[in-house]
Amino acid sequence: MLPVKKGMLVISLCLFVFSWSYADSDHSAMKSSENHSAHNAMIQKKNFAQRQVLYKVPDVELLDQNGKKVKLQKLLKAKEPYAVNFIFTTCSTICPIMTVSFSHMQRELGDDVDKLNFISISIDPEYDTPRVLREYSKKTRAEKNWTFLTGDYKTIIEVEKAFDSYTSDKMNHRPAYLLKVAEDDHWLRIDGFPSGTDLASIYRTLVHF
Repeated sequence: MLPVKKGMLVISLCLFVFSWSYADSDHSAMKSSENHSAHNAMIQKKNFAQRQVLYKVPDVELLDQNGKKVKLQKLLKAKEPYAVNFIFTTCSTICPIMTVSFSHMQRELGDDVDKLNFISISIDPEYDTPRVLREYSKKTRAEKNWTFLTGDYKTIIEVEKAFDSYTSDKMNHRPAYLLKVAEDDHWLRIDGFPSGTDLASIYRTLVHF
């Protein structure tokens, strides 16, 4: 794995079905190329695996929970470091867990949370209007530095595909997080179920390389 500079993005992709055999094989591949002992310690956890990938943020326009138009490329560039996840508000299984993990991550980071921005993108834009997302953020007690985004159906699919997370059925996606490094084209992808404590630990470790 390449060393990581200061600043990063965590993207949590709320996915319903996760292939454990896939995680195991990816885990083995990472161990053979890992150069940092701290990274090795993290990927040895059985509930998630990590790998670096290259993704290009699509030049699309979305809406935040206040109905404000947002250029995704501009937002991500301006908000580094930040954390992003893909959710939908009517999900009653994995998505709430993902949201809670972000909330726990915020608490675990303490004062360091001021340096990290969280962004949640709905994969059910037909239902998740800005108003619905605003209410959801209140219900889940999303803290500061947390933006919720939605958009038209076609645009959301484009964003999902850009991050290798698209499925034709929203109920059949896998749990994953993506961590972005400032001034670096690489993203750290975490497939599986890291806790908020895990995510905070990964963040603190990576920003010190």
